[in-house]
Amino acid sequence: MTPASRSIRRSKFFAVLTSILRLAGGLITFLIQVRFLGPHQFGVIGSAITVAALASLVSDFGMNTYAMRWGSAKPERRDGLISLAVIVKAFLSVMFLLPCLVWVHLLGLSAHEERAATLTIIGYFAAATADVGLIALRVRSLFDREMIIVAWTTFVSVALVVVAATVTRDVLPTAFFFAVGRVLYLVAALHAIRETLAGFRTTARGIFRDGLALLVASKVYAVDLILSNAGNQIDVVIMAFFVDTASVGRYVVVTRLVQNAMPIVGMLATVYLPPLASLHTSGKADDYRSLAKRMNLEFFALGIVAGLCVIVFGPLGTPIVFGPAYDAVRPLWPGVGVFLMLKVPGSAFGMQLVASGQIRWRVGTQIAALAFTCGALVLLLPLWGILAAPWILSGAALICMLGYGEAAARQYKDAVSVRLYCLVCCATGAGIFVAFW
Repeated sequence: MTPASRSIRRSKFFAVLTSILRLAGGLITFLIQVRFLGPHQFGVIGSAITVAALASLVSDFGMNTYAMRWGSAKPERRDGLISLAVIVKAFLSVMFLLPCLVWVHLLGLSAHEERAATLTIIGYFAAATADVGLIALRVRSLFDREMIIVAWTTFVSVALVVVAATVTRDVLPTAFFFAVGRVLYLVAALHAIRETLAGFRTTARGIFRDGLALLVASKVYAVDLILSNAGNQIDVVIMAFFVDTASVGRYVVVTRLVQNAMPIVGMLATVYLPPLASLHTSGKADDYRSLAKRMNLEFFALGIVAGLCVIVFGPLGTPIVFGPAYDAVRPLWPGVGVFLMLKVPGSAFGMQLVASGQIRWRVGTQIAALAFTCGALVLLLPLWGILAAPWILSGAALICMLGYGEAAARQYKDAVSVRLYCLVCCATGAGIFVAFW
């Protein structure tokens, strides 16, 4: 095994572990708040997180992906680019705080609840800024250091929220300690990249000029980010107009459970981004091709295995995990499994487009997939209800896999393997559709 292979394997281990820690911390916090705060008080926090997430999505403006790509491809630009991204993200977060607070005020909450919502939004923005800062570790493949930071700050943050929620059962102290934990995460992230930040020297005018240039340069990445998130949410939005609330709830339980596991796949793909971007920029075509083929094979195998596991074990685990009230979701699992089977290898091809700077191809493919999703949902939901929805998502994932795969294949002298993976995935998905529809 080459040193590069050992480094990638080690990075993947820590990247997956980091994702699991984040997911586990979020799940524990969510369940404790739901249980001990009650529907109304949890609604305050849930509403605040929703508006903060939307504002944070806009303030990210694709800078994460842009900084990750160019920080890997151009090491000489790395420190200045990431430092600038952190500053711009922090500035935009402060700028978006005011409209978020206005929105909170318009909800008609009590002063007590408004303060809780405000603290929740501040905590969310702090964590989002910390995520940008940790790109400085990822571009250097220091996923072990990121894992350590995420591990201890998540443990402290979860402990604080759990104690506050269980002891006080009050939304304000719970929100306060949530914010404390997230600010602690930001401080830890900034401390970890202090050498990167220390080397950044410019004036306020220079920050404004370069920050504006960064936003302009990352605009296509922003469009890509918005389309990705729209594709993940639009199904539920459209579905609410065609089926009853109970059916929407059953559908969300299944699809969101699977989609919540996708960040692990995203982190695995991120491990490959720094070396792929560096090899592509330096013109080492053979090394790039070899590493990309390895990535494609791993994600193809992962997608097939994950999809089949969902199809087999989803129906069996439904009554155990969700209870008898959700027996009606069992027919959804085959479509969700095919979606996962197509989505995972598509993620590998998509990350190669990021590494090679072909973002416009990603955007065009996502527009096609989003248009298909919206049109198919409007046409088929009145006929077949939620049973059609997972297969429609699978169709959108198929469009992305084929579109991304074709673009990735153009970088290969021998594109047979990419097209073979796509063919096997399509054939397997079609067989499952015939068997279960």
